[in-house]
Amino acid sequence: QPDSVPLELGMDSILAIEIRARLARIGCAVGVRDLLGGRSIGAILADAASAGAEAVEPCEPDAVAAHEPFALTELQLAYLVGRSPSVPLGGTGCHVYWEFVTDRELDAGRLEAAWNRLIAAHGMLRAVFTDDGMQRIQPRVPPYRIAAHDLRGGEPEAPLAALRERMAHEVFEPTNWPLFRIETSRDGTGTRLHLSIDLLIIDVLSLFRLLRDWGRLYDDPAATPMAPALTFRDYMVAFQRVRSGPARERALGFWERAMAEAPPAPVLPRARSDADLRAARFTRRRTELPQEGWTRLREQAHACRATPNALLLTLLGATLAHWSETAEFSLNLTVHDRRPVHPDVDRVIGDFTSTILVPVGSDREVGFAGRLRSVSDAVAERLDHALVSGVEAARRFGTPAVRGALAWVFTSMLGYGSVLGHDRRITSLGRLDWGVTQTPQVLLDVQAFEEDGRLVMTWDSVDAAFPDGLF
Repeated sequence: QPDSVPLELGMDSILAIEIRARLARIGCAVGVRDLLGGRSIGAILADAASAGAEAVEPCEPDAVAAHEPFALTELQLAYLVGRSPSVPLGGTGCHVYWEFVTDRELDAGRLEAAWNRLIAAHGMLRAVFTDDGMQRIQPRVPPYRIAAHDLRGGEPEAPLAALRERMAHEVFEPTNWPLFRIETSRDGTGTRLHLSIDLLIIDVLSLFRLLRDWGRLYDDPAATPMAPALTFRDYMVAFQRVRSGPARERALGFWERAMAEAPPAPVLPRARSDADLRAARFTRRRTELPQEGWTRLREQAHACRATPNALLLTLLGATLAHWSETAEFSLNLTVHDRRPVHPDVDRVIGDFTSTILVPVGSDREVGFAGRLRSVSDAVAERLDHALVSGVEAARRFGTPAVRGALAWVFTSMLGYGSVLGHDRRITSLGRLDWGVTQTPQVLLDVQAFEEDGRLVMTWDSVDAAFPDGLF
């Protein structure tokens, strides 16, 4: 209805970005801040119709140049630089390791065949990085073989721990294929699927899509992979054209003003400085909120005209503020940012991640609802200027203290159902049972996602940087 308010209908930031992109394709200018504010749908569309949207030049897939080198994103470049042990908090790859468990015996041949079909369908699964700082999609690669470990007939704990230790903190060589590793183990109760993948080639939303498609191809070998009509290279070429337009100049102007007012990074007790940390190990902590409690929490967020993501980010800020020397600080929010350059862009596998720096902090003076409203407004406003990433904004305009906020990350996978569909499982191949994410030049990465209706929160922290027991 025209008088309905999007937030009261369950609007979240990912859905707002998706709607903004779809409306832009038909020449309708709607901002994320419009969709996440308190205005009605009718008022938003009336303003959008009068404003008009800048034309998005369509992307034409280029089969001739498909395997030529192409430029990195800002975040990919940061990931590559951070691998060097010569930089503070460096010597670490940007990498996710997940274990999925199922009580069924997965067929190794079908699992392997399905994955190789995905490699053929998605160019970034064949990608390598060049010594001069470019990336390239190889036209073909050898068949990938999945190593299998039979842990039955003995005590599985020790060999499982050794397997996990080997894969969980792997640093891939970016010039060599493959930039992933998959193995399976069996302990008599079912199958455990071990997946290690470098985030240079994929973002988390792409990974969720890939895992769902892998499960679909495994369950139905006659199914067809969801291969896009364009490649990540095609997207990046089109994105560079978008970045050369007036929207980028507006975004630069916004971030110059925002960085002048931005609070610094949180200042927590430290045991070691960044300069003393090389090839740091991340430790994962995990907690869950049952479906009933998570439903109530989402309802409370919408009652405050805020998204669940903004609510969790506000809670994280208030929690860190309890130990921070400063009551106000910035956190680094990762965002899903695919530009509407082609109807098939949502099927492309690649690293579309961007970041925004968001001011958060203590709620003692303004109250939690007041802090939540300010964080929600700040997130929406910054999402409308995400054409310039938080990494670039901090590098161009931030002080060293503000740039330090890039090491404090909140990554939310909430709302992915609006893009992927509403299957509550990450993949039909199993339930996510264990995992860890490591990122160069990061001290803390807090992640949120839903599984089977529950809220799952994980904290990946460099414990060596902090006094024992802080986390």
